[in-house]
Amino acid sequence: MRVQDEALEDPCLRIAVNFSWLLRMRWLAALGQGITVVFAWILLKEAVPVLPLFALVGVVIATNLGLSGLMKRAKLDPSRAEKFCRVGEGLMGFVLFLDLVLLTGMLCLSGGAANPFSIFFLVNMVLGTLLLHGAWPWVLGATAIAFFWIILFFHSSWVDFLPKGPVFPQFPHGPTWFGLGFALAMAYAGLILIFFMTKIGGELARNREQLERVRKEKEQADRFKALSTLAAGAAHELASPLSTIAVIAKDLERGLSGEGDSFQPMEDAHLIRTEVQRCRGILDQMSVQAGKHVGEGLVILGPQELTEFVLPHSPFQGRVDVSMTEDAKKAKVRIPKEAFSQTLRSLAKNALDASPEQSKIQMDFSLENGFMLIRIIDQGTGISPEDFPKIFDPFFSTKEPGAGMGLGLYLCRTVIEDMGGKLQLSSEWGKGTVACVQLPLSDDL
Repeated sequence: MRVQDEALEDPCLRIAVNFSWLLRMRWLAALGQGITVVFAWILLKEAVPVLPLFALVGVVIATNLGLSGLMKRAKLDPSRAEKFCRVGEGLMGFVLFLDLVLLTGMLCLSGGAANPFSIFFLVNMVLGTLLLHGAWPWVLGATAIAFFWIILFFHSSWVDFLPKGPVFPQFPHGPTWFGLGFALAMAYAGLILIFFMTKIGGELARNREQLERVRKEKEQADRFKALSTLAAGAAHELASPLSTIAVIAKDLERGLSGEGDSFQPMEDAHLIRTEVQRCRGILDQMSVQAGKHVGEGLVILGPQELTEFVLPHSPFQGRVDVSMTEDAKKAKVRIPKEAFSQTLRSLAKNALDASPEQSKIQMDFSLENGFMLIRIIDQGTGISPEDFPKIFDPFFSTKEPGAGMGLGLYLCRTVIEDMGGKLQLSSEWGKGTVACVQLPLSDDL
């Protein structure tokens, strides 16, 4: 069934999902058919030909086993998956056609159109409309109507348990008014179902395409917004040191031309150098590599080696309590050591800045579902509900002006996501914050 957005966007995935649902429904149909035949045999004894009916149910089971095996092989073999994608819709159409043939055979053996289970012709039409595209729903609908008319007007093998009386006068031995009305009603109902479900499906597809366009436009607008925010923040941060450099350069120019009263070239040169270093520091923080050294390779480290590398380089090492589970001690991750170490230091510093003076933070290492989890827990006041949605925005900071640029979490998340991991924050106002780093484990142990 077409119930997943991803499947709707990818034709091959959509066919695979629809095919798996078709197989499940056929298993359910086989179960229902088998139970119905058993009850008919118990209640009606010799009135129903049990063995032929069981043989038709067996055909459903056998074909479903074969189709299940075909689908499993397609999942394991990319070349077969590509072929399955090409023939999948046609194969589903053939299976639904086969189900119509089997249903017609079962009805011929158990009362024809007077059997209440003849309503399943409509079910087959609905399935064809849901699972298939193009002309397939109409072909299957026309086939279902034709098969129903055949058993309605030409089937005459009544069994003893069917009702007798004015409700079915002379039916089905000839085309009575009731028979004609029944035939037209079934055909009309089937065609209405196919028409409206096809129209609804097409409208939903158009709506999905429109929503996808809106989503992409919003993502693009968000990227432009983030870029403009980054540019505005960079201009704001760089304006002060560049203005200072401009003023000093003007003083130097005047001093060298003999116009300045108090010419101090050494002090001016030192101040220019200081401001240039400040600019360089701002640009380094803005780097999307977040401190990742050019050409830095990946190394395999465990949590013990990582903490031994991170904490001794930190002025707050005495305020970090580290704990590790037994399985985490043996685990390894593949990381760029310098960049990730700087990321952990940044997260730890944020936690300490948010905590009361001289209080400690917790750094816990554990394993979960093939990932190493690093939780950094502080004892601060947490993040307010108003600020929480903006914590990963560039240049957003809850610190005092001048205490930070608001790039820390933004860049930390960039580094972690570059390694295939995730950075998630959870916070309860007044009770602190937990930063959870999730990293994939290394296969090289």
